[in-house]
Amino acid sequence: EFSVTARAETLDGAHVAEKTIAIDPVDPRVLIYEEVPLSGVLFNRAVRSAYRFDAEETVLIAYPMFVNSLAALAYEWTVNGRPFTEPAVTPFISFKKQGDVSGTQTIALSFKNPYASSERGNTTFRLEY
Repeated sequence: EFSVTARAETLDGAHVAEKTIAIDPVDPRVLIYEEVPLSGVLFNRAVRSAYRFDAEETVLIAYPMFVNSLAALAYEWTVNGRPFTEPAVTPFISFKKQGDVSGTQTIALSFKNPYASSERGNTTFRLEY
C-alpha cells in the first residue's frame, strides 16, 4: 500500500485543502478476446474457462492489465503443456481447424516484462472445436 497526497491553496494562502488517499497495488492479470476480421476485437466477451470456435480459423488476443509497458512484455502460449510459440512480443495467437475434427485442448498464456519482475501473469482456458 502507498499513499498519494494532493494539496491546493489560494494564492494568498488564506484557504488550504489537502487530501491523502491510500492505494493498494494490484497484481497484473490478462484477459483474452477473440478478434474477428470485419468486427475487430470482441471486447464484450472475454474468454473465461472455455472458448468454442466453429469457424475454420480463429484469432485470439491477450490484453494484460495493470502493467506499466505493454511494449516490453513477452508472451508464451502453450497447448496441452507444450510450447505453441516461442516467447514473442505479439499477444496474438491463431488456430486453424484441420478437417472435420472435434476436440478440446488446454491453452495457457503467460506474459512477463523482462525489465520488471513484478509485471507477470498467466491464464488458462479450454479450446473446444
